[in-house]
Amino acid sequence: MVQVLRPQNRQKPSFAQSIVGGLAEGTADELKHYAENKGVERQLGINLSGIKDPNTRAQIIAEQLKSKRKFAQSQAEAGINYSTGEITKPENNNNSNEKSTLGFESEKQTGETVEKVNTTKGKRTIPVTKPTMNLDQMIQKSHEIGAYKRANNIPANDQDELKTLIAVNNITKQENEEIKKKQTEYGQKYLDKLQNVWGESPPNDEIQSLFKKMGENAYAEGKTEGEIEADASTQARIFKNRISNATDNVRKYINEGGFDKNQNSIKISVQPMLDEGLFDTVRGILDEAGAYPEQIEKIVSNLTETTKKTLAPYEKQARPDESWWDLVSSGKSAKPKKGYDSYKTPYAPEQMEVIKNNIKEVFQNDPATNLVLLREAYHDKDVEWDEFKDIVEELFLKGEIELNDDQENQLTSTLVNPPLEGLGKILKNLRLF
Repeated sequence: MVQVLRPQNRQKPSFAQSIVGGLAEGTADELKHYAENKGVERQLGINLSGIKDPNTRAQIIAEQLKSKRKFAQSQAEAGINYSTGEITKPENNNNSNEKSTLGFESEKQTGETVEKVNTTKGKRTIPVTKPTMNLDQMIQKSHEIGAYKRANNIPANDQDELKTLIAVNNITKQENEEIKKKQTEYGQKYLDKLQNVWGESPPNDEIQSLFKKMGENAYAEGKTEGEIEADASTQARIFKNRISNATDNVRKYINEGGFDKNQNSIKISVQPMLDEGLFDTVRGILDEAGAYPEQIEKIVSNLTETTKKTLAPYEKQARPDESWWDLVSSGKSAKPKKGYDSYKTPYAPEQMEVIKNNIKEVFQNDPATNLVLLREAYHDKDVEWDEFKDIVEELFLKGEIELNDDQENQLTSTLVNPPLEGLGKILKNLRLF
């Protein structure tokens, strides 16, 4: 009996497996091409992916180098940098050893978008974006270059000079876009690591923006892929621990001695994050630790000297002397008076105008004033929290004041609720609401 052997299904080895086990032919060539491609792309900006014929590869590289040398030579001879449209004029024609007024390194003069910089890992060549010109600027430069060439007995046509400027400008734009694309990729790597470390609850927009910027800066520093992976993970863990430690410290200061006594210590605990512009992050830390809105804003912000000076001349208004019963029986509204069974009488219309005008003056002198702290300042001048809120809303809706994003958020969130008083502050500190 003849036994038929069926061919077994064999999975094609990966490129990595081919390298390790030598299972595929041409592995050495593939690895060589990969390394060469990376080097050529980084140094010359030439993409040789998919081109394996050595003659073709060599020809492409040679043509690119020839073109760059010819371009650099023509610039040097004419004393023109087409990337910027600047004309290089020697300070002393009789002294050939003197440098031109531009004093650029040769890499910059030839239009390369790379610079050699010193990093923590040594001297590295990194890509940098370059300025570009608009059409009006290029037209003006083409006239200047054409006139300069003709004055120096170099044949020149303004239209040809404009075409050259446009071509170089387009190349610069493409190179800048590639650099920005790479920066975005590195920023996403840092953000991915942050989200992995953070877990189910995603970090806020401020922290995400910070880590994206970290990745972009890492690319600008010339860090390798491996360095990026390691640094992103490390920074994510460090940052998460910073927030956890800051929250614990702030909670300890509030519970042991109170906010007023330990305000400076609380400020020091979160100051590094404030320096990084993480204001909402710090607000979240303080809220989690038990601070109430006015305390939070005293750490994150403050009333400026301008606002304080505007408030200083304002005199507390005397409320009309009407009893609560007279108000209710006449159908008028009334506000509760703290610590009493009676109610505060509303201000007369002319008194409300005085308050409105003073608030408008505050916004005119300090448009970014902190509304939570401003409410507290007016409360000390006998303006109730809801009276203040109603006035700000009215002025905003009538277009008499403008609010920035932070102020709108304060108006629609914090200011709709009364400030915490005795029992409320205790419950807040105990984290019971």
